Amino acid sequence: PEPCDYTVIDMCSESRRMACGKGARSPVAIATSICRTSWKRTKKCLVLMFDDPGRMHAMREVLHQKRYKPLSQEKIDAGLLAGKVVVDGKLYAPDMLPYTKKEMSAFDLRTDIVWPRLWSSRGGKDVAFRLIKDACIYWHHEHSKPGQEFVVRYPGQLVSYPYSCPGAAETLRSVSSDTFGEADQMIAEAAKLLSPLGTVFLQTIDTDIILQMLVSRGIYPTSRVWLRLMNETVSAHGLVGLYGGESIEQRLTACFFLLCCNGVDYTCGLGGYGFYITGLSSLAHSPPVFSV
Repeated sequence: PEPCDYTVIDMCSESRRMACGKGARSPVAIATSICRTSWKRTKKCLVLMFDDPGRMHAMREVLHQKRYKPLSQEKIDAGLLAGKVVVDGKLYAPDMLPYTKKEMSAFDLRTDIVWPRLWSSRGGKDVAFRLIKDACIYWHHEHSKPGQEFVVRYPGQLVSYPYSCPGAAETLRSVSSDTFGEADQMIAEAAKLLSPLGTVFLQTIDTDIILQMLVSRGIYPTSRVWLRLMNETVSAHGLVGLYGGESIEQRLTACFFLLCCNGVDYTCGLGGYGFYITGLSSLAHSPPVFSV
């Protein structure tokens, strides 16, 4: 699409996408890449949303433990034979060991960091998000132009720049009150609040956003919202109006069969049990299986 009025970014997925690879880069370099690219497609306001761990659903930790099970002794032994190193029960290549707490305490906005090492460090994710958040604020102090508003939602913090301009920040002040602290949930909530005010561009690599937009009561076939995933841009109009259907029952049904096709993070969906994906997807426009 043409540049939108608002761009809202899931910074947990965007930070990982931008801060990857074995080469060392500073938080300022990462923030510069994110902000420059984002403002090319934004006319009025850029909104960055980070996870809020203090609001997570209790089941999230249970599912996380099931998803990332401890390595068996056999896998550890095989890794050691291959020249890897064990740290906290996990295997790492010798040049990709997690950072120590002492090393991380010395990081600042201009420290060259090997980001995969930071992501795998104990407490490293929190350090990474804080550094990238601060670097994005720093970038806007140095480079923002008149008429550009910048909003960051971070645990316990809502920053709007320029500070004298309430605008979108006031609209988004309570955006996470109906979520469990996941950034992709918060950008979906932000889309519902901002779409009546102008065109909205949502950016995440988490495809859950497709399901959330499909069933959201605050998003309509007329909503001027686009979802930017890894290499695709999806129109909310096409997703909600053409694929989902006219009623919330039809939209829930379409979402249900998408889940049947591909599952979620913790299950492969019915496609993994011998069902044909094309057959399942064709049922998305069958008579609704939900009554609301």
